[in-house]
Amino acid sequence: MKRTWIAAALALVALGLPCASWYVAGSREARRQADQIRGEPEAIARETARSLASRLSARLESLRQSESARPYYHYQSVYHDPDAASLSSLAVFPSPLARGPGDPLIRAHFQIDRSGSVSSPTIDPELKSAANSAAQVGFLAQIQSVARELRPPGAEQQVAQQEAQQALSKTEVLEAQAYQQNVQAKEIYSDLRQKKMPKLRSEPTGPVQVKVGDFAWRTIPIEAKPALIALRAVETPDGPLTQGLWISSEAVEETLRGSPLPARFVPTGQDANSSSPVAGTGW
Repeated sequence: MKRTWIAAALALVALGLPCASWYVAGSREARRQADQIRGEPEAIARETARSLASRLSARLESLRQSESARPYYHYQSVYHDPDAASLSSLAVFPSPLARGPGDPLIRAHFQIDRSGSVSSPTIDPELKSAANSAAQVGFLAQIQSVARELRPPGAEQQVAQQEAQQALSKTEVLEAQAYQQNVQAKEIYSDLRQKKMPKLRSEPTGPVQVKVGDFAWRTIPIEAKPALIALRAVETPDGPLTQGLWISSEAVEETLRGSPLPARFVPTGQDANSSSPVAGTGW
């Protein structure tokens, strides 16, 4: 009888050891599979974020470069084209931006003069082709409220504020009369509409150099909400100008609606979920 119990005990031990091993191995595999299942959505989210960020980076960089190549006088509602008009005549034309932004990602274009006054090429009561919409007027008022923050740093600050500086990367050379016509463009346009003979107040002597910077991205709070703004500095004989464009976050998010997962366009560090930086923007 005793031998029978011993044999039974040994059999149970012999059976139990492999069963325990199978259980441990099975538990480990189950945990591995569970971890993999839990990690798959996170991996998909990270990859989706990277893909969207890469696509948006290329889109915004293309926009930044094309706007950087735009002549500085396009940021007026009317302008004199030194390449198309005869130097012997006084002629101004509506800006290509007068009808409003041509790119759906741009909410508004604007210009700040040396006194801090903000204007927009899309707002001009005398210009029938200008947008002059209530929305554009509202955008201009919002930009005016933060105009002091939108001024590029002065030369003495540029080393300390290297990330924010507006590098003057190119020089536009205009004939003196062409430059002065752009200074007086609105006045000349008004005179021509009234069939008056426009007169130039003064002319610089010799060719005029205007230094124009590339656009650089900055994040500025507008009405307590972060806004992505591109700014560039323009140095003219009549003083410095700041030109800018305001990106519509809503329009950007609209371009992301086709993604397999919901996506938001927010400043870096504002969202704790899976995120990927849009290169060069701080978003």
